[in-house]
Amino acid sequence: MDKRRIEEEAAQFFEWPDPKHRNTVTLTSCVIFAATIAEMARAEERDRWEAAGAQCRFRQDAEWSACTLDHARMVQQRPDEWAGYEVRILYAERGA
Repeated sequence: MDKRRIEEEAAQFFEWPDPKHRNTVTLTSCVIFAATIAEMARAEERDRWEAAGAQCRFRQDAEWSACTLDHARMVQQRPDEWAGYEVRILYAERGA
C-alpha cells in the first residue's frame, strides 16, 4: 500500500474537528485508522497469493508428502480428529 493511497483513505476516514486545519485528530481515531489500514494491506497481500498445493505428514516423520488441497483443508477444519498429523498449504504468487 503506497503513501498516496493511505492519504486518500485518511481524507475519507477522519472526521476533522476543524475542516480548515486537517492536522489534529484524536488518538482513538488514529488507532482505529491504523487498524483499518493494516487490514487493507493484509487483504491486498492475501490477494497476491493463491494455494498451489499441499503437504502432509505424521509428526514423527521428517519428510512431508504431497496431498490434495481438499485433504489439507479437511484436516485443518478438524484438528482434534487428526492428532499427531500435520498439513501445510503451499502458496504461489498469482500469475507467476
